[in-house]
Amino acid sequence: MAFVRSKALLQRLAPTAVSADKVFPVHYWDHGYTNAVMNFMLRFDQKLDAGKLRSSLERLLDRPDGWRKLGGRLKRNTAGRLDYHVPAPYTKHRPAVSYHHEQHDDVRIMQHPLGSRIPKASSSYHSPRILARGEDFVPLMRRPEDPTCLEDYLHSDTPVLGLHVVTFRDATLVCLRGSHVLFDAMGRKEFLNAWSLTLQGRDEEVSPIMERDPMATLGAQELEKTEKCTLPIEPYKHVEKQLGLRQFITLGLRNVLDKIVKKNAVEEARVVCIPGAYVERLRNKALQELGSRAKGDDGNEKGSEPPVFVSAGDILCAWWTRHLIASRLRNARISGQTVCIMNMLGLRGHLVQAGLVSAAETKRAILGNLLVAVPAFSSSSELLAKPLSEVAQILRKSIRGLSTWPQIEALLKLQRAAHDKTWSMPALFGDGGMHMVVCTNWLKAGFFDVDFSAAAIGAADNEDAKSGSLTAVARPTNVQMHMTTDSTPAFMMSIFTILGKDAYATVRVVPDPEPFHIAYALLRSSDLRW
Repeated sequence: MAFVRSKALLQRLAPTAVSADKVFPVHYWDHGYTNAVMNFMLRFDQKLDAGKLRSSLERLLDRPDGWRKLGGRLKRNTAGRLDYHVPAPYTKHRPAVSYHHEQHDDVRIMQHPLGSRIPKASSSYHSPRILARGEDFVPLMRRPEDPTCLEDYLHSDTPVLGLHVVTFRDATLVCLRGSHVLFDAMGRKEFLNAWSLTLQGRDEEVSPIMERDPMATLGAQELEKTEKCTLPIEPYKHVEKQLGLRQFITLGLRNVLDKIVKKNAVEEARVVCIPGAYVERLRNKALQELGSRAKGDDGNEKGSEPPVFVSAGDILCAWWTRHLIASRLRNARISGQTVCIMNMLGLRGHLVQAGLVSAAETKRAILGNLLVAVPAFSSSSELLAKPLSEVAQILRKSIRGLSTWPQIEALLKLQRAAHDKTWSMPALFGDGGMHMVVCTNWLKAGFFDVDFSAAAIGAADNEDAKSGSLTAVARPTNVQMHMTTDSTPAFMMSIFTILGKDAYATVRVVPDPEPFHIAYALLRSSDLRW
């Protein structure tokens, strides 16, 4: 079967490059995200003008200040690296963005078999609740012929970015499809902000894109003392935990065994809605517990430890990790199995502090994937035995200790060494028997605050508007994402994303993907219900 598949791929010849195209190199670290294609959907409870959405997006992607790169096609160069090939100019046959409009204008969204199941912001959630499967909404996010992997892009002339709009009588779904090489969550925020401004006719306020790669040299040389950066060189704190060949062989054998044992396992992604008040109660309790332990018998602060602090993201990551470990790992409460919890750390602010981005350049939009993973280690038994406050503090201490610029540079040096070898293994840390939990926090991206009011057609016939519950501002009432990837096997890794806060401060978390038995196990907890 593998031979047949390889032969089929060989028969898919890449289209000939157009000599008139403008070529932009894909940045060095963005190559680590080539295997993923992201489908990102925003639900609006207003009918939006699909034509305005399309024309404003095309106008944004035709700007001369860097934004044209997003209208490119992915091609491999002679060195085997990826480039964006951007048509000059865009034409009907080679547009800036692939576009499709699906119309259900005579049907309300609650009358549509699939649209009616899409969750929306609600004040009725008083405790965490598991909602619909993310995979169910893929037919509303994309067309069957849209790319799902890098090969689909390389063997076609498809724009790297796609827009799929679904309109109902009283609602609109705005769906973006694109390779993950384009941007991370904060880059997507920059893109959506620029699109919103263009839609409003405020083109002069759109920030130009930083076209150079601010991370191009990271990890390629020792951290030198300069006028801009005088931090000392130091080794990565977890370098002794870096996996070698034997550990990777162990992981591979575990993968084979897991596929045999769980060959009938069903995987799916679910959105979990967690009320903001619920999260705040958990955080306040954690801060009280940590504050009490930080004080001595005389009630005064002990030692010179930094002030007690855990963020809402720390609490959510700790809370969800404990549920995942309890349901996924066999004998988790007595097992000594290593759990590696990885938070994804954005580097935009760090680049400014390190002097790699100038004050003038901070006014430019930085796209791409400017991320590193910050690992924290514990055993499954310790994670479940310790209070939630201590688990959250483990995560916070890891972020605090590994987010210094010398540590970031040391980690990227190890990662670059792994990337640049002909036969390379990824720079992972832990042991061959570990289970990884990856948390991506999109709270700062503010996707529920996207303003597409300028595309609103009107709400005269909308029942919500008549009742006075619909505002004139068109902001998302749901954010949904679905990613296709051929990355690490699910048995080794539990991945979840904190999507953001909706209008009712309900925090939405989506695991991607998780076996169904996890949802079942969570349902047995008093914290969760359908």
